[in-house]
Amino acid sequence: MSTGLVYLRPMTVAYARRTGPHGTSSLEAWAHMLGWLDQQGYRAMVPRGFGLIHKAAALRDQTDPVYDACVELVDPVTVDLEAGIDRGHLKGGAFLRQRHSGPVELIGEAFRKLRTEEATRRGLKCDENRPMIEIYLDDLYRSPAPHRLDLCVPVQVG
Repeated sequence: MSTGLVYLRPMTVAYARRTGPHGTSSLEAWAHMLGWLDQQGYRAMVPRGFGLIHKAAALRDQTDPVYDACVELVDPVTVDLEAGIDRGHLKGGAFLRQRHSGPVELIGEAFRKLRTEEATRRGLKCDENRPMIEIYLDDLYRSPAPHRLDLCVPVQVG
């Protein structure tokens, strides 16, 4: 698994939001987002997905963890508030990134190690004001396992 510092550019996204434990909220959010993309005929136009894992304290009025299943807003993809698809902004910046190839059930432990062990080893401080990001390089529902994704932890550099 390769690990390193990367800079992610900011982007405007469409997202489906769910709250609760990551294991269930992420599955629910992606089921909703992918169902909507299929219904609109947009799925083939979206090259990759982004899962944003917000800490509850970072979002006003939230007591539970928040997960956003996101796709970049590229023409002709739009938002659909009535369908529960909203517009958001993926904050860019410096991230500690690690490639994950394997079962999605191991993502939580991989994030924990990246945030604690790897960030500490590199002398980096995690940025608690930005979400952790999963960048899905494969379609979990259409690609054979093992699935590839990049796990990105926001860090402060300098």
